[in-house]
Amino acid sequence: MNPLAFRLAWRELRHNRSFALLFLFNLALGLTGFLTLDAFKVSVASSIHDRSKGLLAADISIGGRRDLTPAEEVLVKETLPADTQSARNLEFFTMAAGARTSRLVQVKAIERSYPFYGDLVVGSGAGNPAVLEREKGGVAPAWVSPELLPQLQMKLGDRLKLGGGEFELVDTVVQDPAGSSSFLSLAPKIFIARSQVPRTGLVSTGGSIGYTRLFKIPGTTDAVAAVRTLNEKLTDPALRVQTHKGASDQVARAATYLGDYLGLATLVAFFLASVGSAYLFRSFLSRRSREVAVLRTLGLSRSAALSSYSVQLLILGTLALVPAAVFSALLLPLVTKLLQTLFPFSISATLSWRSLGLALCLSTVGSLLLCLPVLVRVRRLQPALLFQESDVALPPSARDSLWLLPAVVLYWLLSIWQAKSILVGSLFTLGLLGTTALVLGGGSLILQWLGKIQYRTLLWRLPLRQLARQKVATLSCVLALSIGTLLVNLIGQLQVLLKTQLEEPQTGKLPSFFLFDIQEEQKDPLLALLEKEKAKANHVSPMIRGRLTHLNGEAYGKGESAEGANTREEEVERRFRNRGLNLTYREKLSDSEEITEGRDISDQPGVPQVSVEKEYAKRMGFKMGDKLKLDVQGVEVEATIANFRRVQWSSFQPNFFIQFPLGVIDEAPKTFLASVGKLTADEKLSLQEKVVGAFPNVSLIDVSQVVERILAILTQMASALRFMAALALIAGSVVLFSVASHQARLRRWDIAMLKTLGARFKDVQRMSLIEFGVLGFMSSCFGIVGALGASYLFSNLVFDSRWVVEWKLPLFSLFAVTLTSAAIALLAARQALSESPQLLLRQK
Repeated sequence: MNPLAFRLAWRELRHNRSFALLFLFNLALGLTGFLTLDAFKVSVASSIHDRSKGLLAADISIGGRRDLTPAEEVLVKETLPADTQSARNLEFFTMAAGARTSRLVQVKAIERSYPFYGDLVVGSGAGNPAVLEREKGGVAPAWVSPELLPQLQMKLGDRLKLGGGEFELVDTVVQDPAGSSSFLSLAPKIFIARSQVPRTGLVSTGGSIGYTRLFKIPGTTDAVAAVRTLNEKLTDPALRVQTHKGASDQVARAATYLGDYLGLATLVAFFLASVGSAYLFRSFLSRRSREVAVLRTLGLSRSAALSSYSVQLLILGTLALVPAAVFSALLLPLVTKLLQTLFPFSISATLSWRSLGLALCLSTVGSLLLCLPVLVRVRRLQPALLFQESDVALPPSARDSLWLLPAVVLYWLLSIWQAKSILVGSLFTLGLLGTTALVLGGGSLILQWLGKIQYRTLLWRLPLRQLARQKVATLSCVLALSIGTLLVNLIGQLQVLLKTQLEEPQTGKLPSFFLFDIQEEQKDPLLALLEKEKAKANHVSPMIRGRLTHLNGEAYGKGESAEGANTREEEVERRFRNRGLNLTYREKLSDSEEITEGRDISDQPGVPQVSVEKEYAKRMGFKMGDKLKLDVQGVEVEATIANFRRVQWSSFQPNFFIQFPLGVIDEAPKTFLASVGKLTADEKLSLQEKVVGAFPNVSLIDVSQVVERILAILTQMASALRFMAALALIAGSVVLFSVASHQARLRRWDIAMLKTLGARFKDVQRMSLIEFGVLGFMSSCFGIVGALGASYLFSNLVFDSRWVVEWKLPLFSLFAVTLTSAAIALLAARQALSESPQLLLRQK
């Protein structure tokens, strides 16, 4: 570093403390959200890494809707070391019936070797699965999730029925090492011994059973390499092979996805803080331009002058990390509390050196790049400018805007990194740049109009003309406040949109129950029971398991594991490729489906035609007319894609990715799904008891409870997003404070003249209130209109639903931003407004 540049930089910062402090505060606030969220992500990653084996309870797992065949067991045995330990688990949903009521539960059947890692803890202490194998008087023991007891109105020692078997509740499960987070589970769990599953009679009925093989391998074995080899040998996509790391990533998937979008919100706050910092630096350099010209006359080189101000930015960027770290340390507990329930284990979030290092790079390099358009003007300052009569200004150039490109590229790369998606990061950056362009363009037109209006009173004329004259300052404030307002309102509008979509789907009212695991021979008796109880069964649909073996004549095997994906799109694509298929056949589309491209599949001669859900087709890379070959329960079936369908999944009706016409796969082994229309609470309870009594293997999901759980999750996620959006709005308010403070210092002479000419203190104060109140009103209008426009696009392009608007938040924002803007301006300008005009005139 040039010693002269450092000395000049440090001296100027010491003599311009007001600028330095405002710049520091702006930048620190922009860094706070980024630093807080990154520290939380690092803490989560560390916690998951430490617990990854416990979250799977093994080193490797093989899971699917079917068990391994004898041939596949041989392949697994040949691949894994000879001293590998294994355990077999079963999981399935069913109805548990107590003495008074029944409830959907998730049965987890475990062997005595479970778990290999982690602690299985019950209410009485360490859990020993061998206890579950000991029958007493022909009744097997069971452990239950604590929340199930009050739901079934039972206590320990009572007996409940699972299918055809009776079990005694002997303890509660306090901790299951491989348990998923609570919000992901559709039902509380019941633990039984795997050897006791036959007494239920549920597995033999062919229901939706999850088979899992857990393996503990010797410490010298590479689990990742072993999984790669197993994936090559076990080609059926219905079998999911993963390491403990993959399982831990799956547990944290929802939270990490949310973290990605929270990260984008923090970038908005950083962008707005950058707007304020760039404005302050521009104003600072404009004031210091005469001193720079003098130094150039005394022999200071252009590079030395440029280095001096570059060093200032590096110093300020480094110092900004200190308050940012303090703010982040205060906010981390709140962020952790908001997101804690998304994880099945406790998170202890602390600032890490990695997060601090990233924030330091962002604050220093980011500050330099954002201020490049102003910095390059220093090189054009000529000593001859000292001889002009007007103030020395930084000479602008048409090419200055090109120096913003490095900052745009940096921001784009940050967006991709935060979203873990090139597509989402690029769209976010384009959206932010587009919003900036619209706000600046629309604001310029409004300011031009305000400057031309003839106002009758001086009270309105001066503040509004001042807004029009100080175009850069005004637009900087409008941009910062409008984007912050847009973000806060958009989150509120999307929350309302999702809530409406779940509670009132376009297809009509939500069903009361969703029924599954209906056996073929049970379909007609069950429908008769429903009819007798005056409960309407809707969309009774067969479900047949199958797998895709060939696409357009080429073998379609299992793809790479989702664990190695670089982007979210690649991760989703791999997950969809490596999954089994649920197929169905129908005579016509349901009311939650609509053909978007192609022709109807019924009555088409030749090769059977199929209908494919459009988003699934996009992820799988399917095109219209593609030829598919599927293995349907051991029978090969060829089909051609005839159309793509749009499916409204929020209808909670039986829907499928691939749909056949009648007469193609009808004879394949199948179970049935159905939904039951709207019922009262008493009717639901009565129907549930009668279905469970007559058909114990049939499972009923109370749709209203599922919707409530999903809405609770959405509310929690929206709270976290709104918190980060509030940071963006606060950053916009700080920009306003910085601009108002700077403008007040520049206009001290004008204010003194107004007081000298007879203006009262209240008049000057009202002018300031009008000026920044109008600025806040204009900003909130831009933000609200932008949020409504974005929510409209989301409702049509993303959710494909009717547009719903919630007006309370926009109206509140309109008044809140307007009043807050006026109050902030008064706070920033209080010193200039209260100064004595005589003192200012003497100084002049």
